[in-house]
Amino acid sequence: MSPPPVGDSFTINLGKMQNRTLTLSNANLADYLKFAFSLASDAQISGPDWMYDKTIRFDTVAQIREGASREEALLMLRTLLAERLKLRWHFEKREIAHLALVPGRNGAHLKPPNGDGVVTAPFQRAGRIVHNDMPLDTLTRLLSRFESQPVTDETGLTGTFTIQLEWAPEGKAGSPDPPAGPSLFTAVQQQLGLRLIPRKSAIDVLIVDAVERTPSAN
Repeated sequence: MSPPPVGDSFTINLGKMQNRTLTLSNANLADYLKFAFSLASDAQISGPDWMYDKTIRFDTVAQIREGASREEALLMLRTLLAERLKLRWHFEKREIAHLALVPGRNGAHLKPPNGDGVVTAPFQRAGRIVHNDMPLDTLTRLLSRFESQPVTDETGLTGTFTIQLEWAPEGKAGSPDPPAGPSLFTAVQQQLGLRLIPRKSAIDVLIVDAVERTPSAN
């Protein structure tokens, strides 16, 4: 775990596990915590302001032991954060307005992973998410970013799926042109067989009790 090299431009990797390797690049601490604890949004984390600072970023490349599950790999990342940044934390329930991703009335119609273990280059932007091997907690993190509010995975579905989701992002306030295409709510239901339901309820929030800005040496 180290600060990334300084440059004029860079690519951000908010967390990927492939070929027994876990990587994050140019990610701030809040991004690390969301990935490590499968959280969807900054609203589910409480800690020092610098965690969200886009100028304080880290890179990580870590080997995952053969046969380790995704949850075991994330536990290894939490251990790494505790060792290198002296991270200490606990969870508490807080009432937060959010969107819950749940199965549709007729059940989900998600497709299994496609590609014989080879992950194609993902395509992610507001209005389109395409990936052939994506867990739903990653989908909710992306939707949280695009919708600027927490989206929690309450489907009960595990594993990874082929995701192809396309919708019309809301236009700027006062724009005379209506968005072309379905809303996110409609697209999630029609294309994935899931639903997004607005809720305000107590959800888990990660409380950072202590953390250091500079990682200790390898």
